[in-house]
Amino acid sequence: MVRDSKEDFNRWIFYTYLTLLVLLPISDAGGILATSIVEIWIFTSAITWLLLLAAGRVKLSASIYKSWPIVASFIVAVLWTHLQGARLPQSFLGWLSPAALEIHDVTHSPLTLSLDLQATSEQTLRSGAFVVLFCLSLVLLASTRQIMSLFTVLVASGVFQASFGLTMVATGLEYGLFEPKQSHHGVVTGTFADPDQLAGYLCACISIALGLLFSTKSTARGSVNDYILSSKITQPTTWLVVALAVMMTALVLTHSLVANVALFVGLAISLIVYSIRIQGATYRSVLTIAIVLGIQIIGTLAHGEPLWDRLVSAVEDGTRHAKVALSVIDDFPLTGSGAGSYAAMSATYHSIKPTSDSIVNPVSDYLRIMAGSGPLILILLGFALCQSLWVGAKSMDPSTHKLESGLWLGATMTLMITLVQSAFGSYLQLNAIAGTLMIALAIQWSLARIVRQHQHIPSRASPLALRRRIPSNLPPR
Repeated sequence: MVRDSKEDFNRWIFYTYLTLLVLLPISDAGGILATSIVEIWIFTSAITWLLLLAAGRVKLSASIYKSWPIVASFIVAVLWTHLQGARLPQSFLGWLSPAALEIHDVTHSPLTLSLDLQATSEQTLRSGAFVVLFCLSLVLLASTRQIMSLFTVLVASGVFQASFGLTMVATGLEYGLFEPKQSHHGVVTGTFADPDQLAGYLCACISIALGLLFSTKSTARGSVNDYILSSKITQPTTWLVVALAVMMTALVLTHSLVANVALFVGLAISLIVYSIRIQGATYRSVLTIAIVLGIQIIGTLAHGEPLWDRLVSAVEDGTRHAKVALSVIDDFPLTGSGAGSYAAMSATYHSIKPTSDSIVNPVSDYLRIMAGSGPLILILLGFALCQSLWVGAKSMDPSTHKLESGLWLGATMTLMITLVQSAFGSYLQLNAIAGTLMIALAIQWSLARIVRQHQHIPSRASPLALRRRIPSNLPPR
């Protein structure tokens, strides 16, 4: 039997893509070098795929045609970030950003919208890499089998991070990736430098695992005992339940209040939409269980300190950092101070210095984007998120296959949890979170295309389809 060369090329490109998913969380602990390796990996994979497309070895997915407004908005966002680092005429710069021109006159620096050219250049390259990752996801995730493989790799990556962190704490070794931890002893951090970083990533992996669990056919009918004792579903269900138990344990031991609340809120919102669009009132009981579980998780986070005190402390700290971001926005309302420049700008406002061991701080991602890139980028990202969520939800209905609806639920929970997290911290500065967000957006479009294709294929057992195949001019028996 001769293999199709196109399938071989598609398979190897897809394996390279899956390997990238494992590297994303590890790169957050490796600094600029590790991030550069991830960016090179993404651009090399994209160039290789384009060369194969030109040679006729692969084909373009229809999803990328349907999502052209999203791709265009992302490209405009990258071009705007690049423009922030470009030199502008003095009169034009003074019209766009008078505060930036005033600072450049004092410091005798190049006349650009950005006040930190190096950070803006790095952010431009990083943003371009994640846009390319979004496009790669659109063309590579062409079937439910490929999406299932992606989900499996993400869950395995989450289990590895959770197991590594739990092992380091249980054994007392307290190592990060390659060196001993400098802080956060006795708290699970995985290969990340901060427990909040690990918690944010675990929330995404937990939502993916729940999507896989909901996609099993056996949950559609039968009792719970039949579901658990079914010989066909025991093995995948067992490893999913074990994976969820490991990740939930590590999540609780990170003591991250924001991540646990985001998991609870994102899970509740997603299950509400899921019950409305797909399963009706049947899954409202699941929603109740999720709410109780969320309350229990939040209650365990007290860790010797009253939960109310922790909430008050978190609000006060977040308010203090929000005032800094609002001050930057007030001085640079139209164009921002430059993408990636918030860390440097915050050090000059009210004497708040950026921390060295964590890039997740209490300032919201939305305020951070507004302060650095201006309102245009926030509008473009909001449009991409809303449009993708709408397309995904619109394609789901009671006739949607259980597998596809479960995968959609996992991707939607990931998006919802990330949106909630970003309201209370700078989680999008992590490669793992930003990459998973772009992949979840692409899955919405891929699943919408897959569902449309299935709706146009008549069932083999359909009497109407069989009747249409019988010619009307056959003689009677």
